[in-house]
Amino acid sequence: MFFITGGSFFVCAQVNTEAVMTIGRNALYYEDYALSIQYFNQVITAKPHLYAPYYYRGIAKYYLGDYDGTIEDCTMSMERDPYIPGVYKLRAISNICVENYEAASRDYYALINDFKLKDRATWYNLVLCQSRLKQNDEADRLLDSMIVVWPDYSRSYMLKAQVAIDRGDTISADTLLQHTLALDSTDVDAMSVLGALSLAQGLNERADSIYSRAMEISPRQTRLYVNRALARYRLTDLRGAMSDYNAAIEIAPENYIAHYNRALLRMQVGENNLAIEDFDFVLNRHPDDRLALYNRAILAQQTGDFKRAIEIYTTIIKEFPDFAGAYLNRSYCYRKVGENKKSEADDRTIIDLQLNLAYTKTEAVNPLDTLTRSMTDKDIEDYDKIVTDNSEDMAPIYASEHRGLIQNKEVVVEYQPLFSFTFFKADNGLNEATMSPVAFVDRANAVDSLFSTIYLSTRELAMTDEQCLEIGEWRKKAASRLHQAPDDCTLLFAHALYLAAERDYDYALSQLDKCERLKTDSSRVGVESVFLRSMVKVKIAELRSSKSEKSDKIEKSDKPEMPATDDAAKRYAAAISDLTLAIKQDAHCSVFYYNRATLYCLSGEYAKAIEDFDKALELDPGLAEAYYNRGLAKVYSKNTEEGLVDLGRAGEKGLYTAYSLIKHFRKNK
Repeated sequence: MFFITGGSFFVCAQVNTEAVMTIGRNALYYEDYALSIQYFNQVITAKPHLYAPYYYRGIAKYYLGDYDGTIEDCTMSMERDPYIPGVYKLRAISNICVENYEAASRDYYALINDFKLKDRATWYNLVLCQSRLKQNDEADRLLDSMIVVWPDYSRSYMLKAQVAIDRGDTISADTLLQHTLALDSTDVDAMSVLGALSLAQGLNERADSIYSRAMEISPRQTRLYVNRALARYRLTDLRGAMSDYNAAIEIAPENYIAHYNRALLRMQVGENNLAIEDFDFVLNRHPDDRLALYNRAILAQQTGDFKRAIEIYTTIIKEFPDFAGAYLNRSYCYRKVGENKKSEADDRTIIDLQLNLAYTKTEAVNPLDTLTRSMTDKDIEDYDKIVTDNSEDMAPIYASEHRGLIQNKEVVVEYQPLFSFTFFKADNGLNEATMSPVAFVDRANAVDSLFSTIYLSTRELAMTDEQCLEIGEWRKKAASRLHQAPDDCTLLFAHALYLAAERDYDYALSQLDKCERLKTDSSRVGVESVFLRSMVKVKIAELRSSKSEKSDKIEKSDKPEMPATDDAAKRYAAAISDLTLAIKQDAHCSVFYYNRATLYCLSGEYAKAIEDFDKALELDPGLAEAYYNRGLAKVYSKNTEEGLVDLGRAGEKGLYTAYSLIKHFRKNK
């Protein structure tokens, strides 16, 4: 008999599917989405022909942020019953969440044309999809139909305004936005778009007034303060603009535009040290921002740090060799530090650049453009211009029946652990696994030198005092027997197991090395000793790594850290070598492929890792940890969509932290 923890399992015996469905829907109602999935899984296993469990499982996945999984479940539900409108709605909104507007449109058209649905939310979402697809004529046609049926629905006019903006018809857009606000005077989105339209037309006083009105209704929207600051800057109200940037940063401390523009304003009013703080903040998060870097050089020059300024100007000149301003400022700094020859060389370069400029024609520019630049503008000459976000439009607020809290637990981005031996069962949150038979665990438990059953698990429990004493007694018994028969491989293996449990990894490794040297074909210890040695080598690598913390929170990093020392990397390689040897001895054990794949991940060898995870899942399709780790490996290999599908499968099988990762990677894709 062997024991294993990890994976997921539900009894395939007769179940009362109606009762289980009710329990699952109750769990769904109380927002226990992960638990509800397990109940719906039971129903699907017992009665796979029913449409409902796929549909409700899809709803749970939607709330967990697994939109790909929701789409898949809705499709399965439709295959069983294609006449349920709610399934089409759910699949459509999920396709919107993954930005597949064409697929979403097909479902919405089916609801309107086939089901003859007169549902405003369905029409509204379809228009938004057509707008995103730049199908402006179709969007306009649908909006005209909506206005006939729902003439007082203000958002129809706002969407029509957006279509007009896309066509460049700002006059019609302005009129439509005014009508939107006549129907709903509290619509902040309409005010925001009208304010942006006013800025684009140079109507700065009007924009100031519109944004001020919007802030009275919604005082915590960063974009309102940033945009009003631009209007005030154009009106030469620098202190008013500064106040708005301060408010924006208080609400959203990481806002790039607010920090950059506030730094420029601080430079203009002579607050150089405060400007340095803002530009240092920007460069900390955007080290390749050369316009911010050039401003930082000017501030270093103005505060007397000429050597720092020279260093930065030199960096700028390497990337922009025709930028005369950098040579002019560096020349000044060279003179200040007494390097006159270098200063004269820069002066000569400036003369050459000016001569070339005399033969260059310049194009007329919009007067508004002389004050601002877009976020995408990287022209070094625009270093002193206020940054604007030209992507301002109506944030698409899609209507959905399926709204609510999505699981958003703070998780650690790390791979699922390796399988290893343990003397005590550890609950990893999954149910008992239905894995391929693992013969080496049975064989290990047959060794008469062991005084307790061993298990295979991805989790280790901290031992209690009583358990530590028990392990110590077992280790002493094994050592006593080993003293009588020092070349007995079974005793060497048993002794190493107890030493590893007591964290004496170096001694355990020496015993296992001796075991491997002495082992013959007739030995009662087989591949299990090689497997154990691989795990001991991993433990030693982790202990000797200069960084004991192997993972960062999502906010800090998306990747598990690599081994911090060359020694650790070598020991991972040694563990991989042992697992390769184990695979040669038993090529049908999914655990060996899974462990080797995870070590390849930790070494950054994602292609090899994915290949091994594929093999592990071929041998054991229920191995949730393999889906999870393969998902991360695919994400890090720039194959995000397939990675998210794998994470969704891991979540479905009980590794619920996968859903938080899906949400995070989807957001930052």
